[in-house]
Amino acid sequence: MSGLPQETPTPAAEPEVEHGGIVTRLAQLVRITEGVKPDVDVGAKAVRQIGQLAHTLVEEITQHLRAQDKRIAELESLATTDALTKVLNRRGFEERLTHELSVARRHGVGGVLIFVDLDGFKPINDTFGHAAGDQVLVTVGTLLRAHIRETDYIGRLGGDEFAILLPRSNKRDGLRRAEELDVKLNNAYAQWDGQQIPIKASCGVHMYASNAEVRELLESADAAMYRIKQQRKLKGEIVAR
Repeated sequence: MSGLPQETPTPAAEPEVEHGGIVTRLAQLVRITEGVKPDVDVGAKAVRQIGQLAHTLVEEITQHLRAQDKRIAELESLATTDALTKVLNRRGFEERLTHELSVARRHGVGGVLIFVDLDGFKPINDTFGHAAGDQVLVTVGTLLRAHIRETDYIGRLGGDEFAILLPRSNKRDGLRRAEELDVKLNNAYAQWDGQQIPIKASCGVHMYASNAEVRELLESADAAMYRIKQQRKLKGEIVAR
């Protein structure tokens, strides 16, 4: 045997701690069970250690999966929510609309789509600035959210255009709801820099059947809203198709 000093084996590095210590717990469990042979009676202490580590490992994996699911849900919400008004963005609204039309086809029940467009929005931006215009949009989004059912959906389709979907609603209910929203919107004010900016809007209503298509429905509701802009002489007038 050589007289040279023998190299001391380098201890294996501890596994990197990640996911709340899951790897570390698993390594501890492996180290305990590695010394256990089938023909050896395992002591009560070792059994308790294995049980405790296994329980801790399961809890940590469960917590990690829950946190992961929560993060995925948050990312999905960000992808379908308008950052300014906190209502659905166009993508999110069209996804809900597509789903509700599928439900309508299965059950043979239609609903109502209300299209909302702000009147005189450009002059607000020109007079008070875009930050004031943003505050008007936020105020409209808040007002709309406060006056819908849990089963309804609100979306900002772009610029100063909003849409409200009322699944499983009839014509009379749709017109009544649209008239209420029209009155509330046209009597509301946005608070900005110590000033009250009046909100003006036009609401178009379209009743859809169970065989409606997304593009056709949005175009029809938009057309109804446009007719109001052209025809209305009295505040609160609603044109329905």
